Amino acid sequence: MLHHRFNDNSDEHQFIKQLDWWTKLRLKVRRRAKTWSSGIAALLILVVVVLTARLALKPQYHTVSGRVECSSGRSVQGIYINDGTRLGSDFASWQPEPGRPSAATYSRNRVISDTYKVGVGCGGTRLDWEVQPKSDFVSGTINNFICYDGPDMANSGKCVHKP
Repeated sequence: MLHHRFNDNSDEHQFIKQLDWWTKLRLKVRRRAKTWSSGIAALLILVVVVLTARLALKPQYHTVSGRVECSSGRSVQGIYINDGTRLGSDFASWQPEPGRPSAATYSRNRVISDTYKVGVGCGGTRLDWEVQPKSDFVSGTINNFICYDGPDMANSGKCVHKP
């Protein structure tokens, strides 16, 4: 490998002029290759960062389900699933149990968090719940709750997890 220190551009120019055409071509390619490889490396890093960010931001959904019951005998009017995020919290699909309107099965298939809590409408209408007991956060995908919706009950206003 040829190493030479130049004092100014004219010395370098004279040196390069004396080289054969093949060596000149190799020097040009080598100089450009350094620039190209730096550009390609920067582009690859950018692509990896963008793809990682897109994948990291894409939420992973799962389904939660179970059974709720209004302990006073009031009919279930709605069930809200709160997973602590704006994207995964929403009303659950639910069906009252046949012949027992105070109990219902629920399902919500776009929950993000590993924990969630329920809010149950007991009595009133589907748009205006009379009592709204809520649970604490629970983990798992299948959970049952008894909701104490009477004023004289020990856990009034709470839905308690029933294992």
